[in-house]
Amino acid sequence: MSPRAIKNFKPLKDMQVLIDTMLPFSEQGFSRPHKKFYFKTHGVDVIYLILEGTIFLHRVSDGMVVASGHAPLLIGLTNDTLMGDSVYYFTAGTDISYTVLPLLTAMNIIKENKLWQSYSNLQSYLLKFLSANGAEIAALSAYEIICNQLRNLMQESDDIRLKITASTYIQERTRLSRSRIMNILSQLKSGEYIMTSNGMLTSINKLPEKF
Repeated sequence: MSPRAIKNFKPLKDMQVLIDTMLPFSEQGFSRPHKKFYFKTHGVDVIYLILEGTIFLHRVSDGMVVASGHAPLLIGLTNDTLMGDSVYYFTAGTDISYTVLPLLTAMNIIKENKLWQSYSNLQSYLLKFLSANGAEIAALSAYEIICNQLRNLMQESDDIRLKITASTYIQERTRLSRSRIMNILSQLKSGEYIMTSNGMLTSINKLPEKF
């Protein structure tokens, strides 16, 4: 199953239950785009409840964007088995409203309120999504990767899609060279398979299966 298909199974109900239960014990914040957030502050593991906006999850090793997340979203709860303060960080993709609380506090809330099923469903979703994303990139050709990223870009909100060039969006999410990306985008535009304005994607027609 592709990452886009897995997104359709986002456990919104479980996520909202966890957010609503933890909200009174968290500290509120707001951020403009591009600010970096880490899962450890002052030596304490923390989690974030994203109430409004979009975030981008990055690998610490190379800064590559491995996933986009849209509110409502709870991120960092699986630090011990998935996130890891040394493995990932995230940035605000748009203006975001969020709250933050210690991971230990969150786990105690889950225990006291018997929310293990919601926790398990959320963890399973995140593991499947990141695993599918990595497998997809490893198995596809450069052209297929670019086509998938173009489709992902079209699904982003206008706040993101109309403020980033298609080439930059793709380069931040893949290991492809800028010259390779630009070459394929140029040919897709020449064939009128995609439409861009100042480098920003405005529409996609039917993309050819082969390049």
